[in-house]
Amino acid sequence: MNKILCVAIGLILVWLPTSAQSIDEDPAIAQAMDRFVEYNKAHQTVRGWRVQIMVTTDRRQVEATRRVFEATFPEYQIHYRHDNPFYHLKSGAFLTQASARPFLRLMQEKFASAFVVSDEIKLKEVLLYQ
Repeated sequence: MNKILCVAIGLILVWLPTSAQSIDEDPAIAQAMDRFVEYNKAHQTVRGWRVQIMVTTDRRQVEATRRVFEATFPEYQIHYRHDNPFYHLKSGAFLTQASARPFLRLMQEKFASAFVVSDEIKLKEVLLYQ
């Protein structure tokens, strides 16, 4: 009896008419979503953390340190930036300061003055340091 009841309910549910639902989206909302998508495609950076290897006003010193870094850690990218009068050397790309600390300890073995700084990072870079 129980099996027959289950089969009957199953057949009734299969034959019930299904109603299609449609959602009418306001054109202003569609445009806002399109602008949101385009903005996020163009701006794929987030506020994150890097390890600053060096900051100095001496260009020759920063270039020498950059060569040492590239020879010692060829697998890591180095970011070189000049904000007059300072030259910055940074490496790493982390979403949290805590996740940057193991990399900081590695860098401090060779560059004792290294420290963690906040920076704009590309989302693609974050994956390299996970």
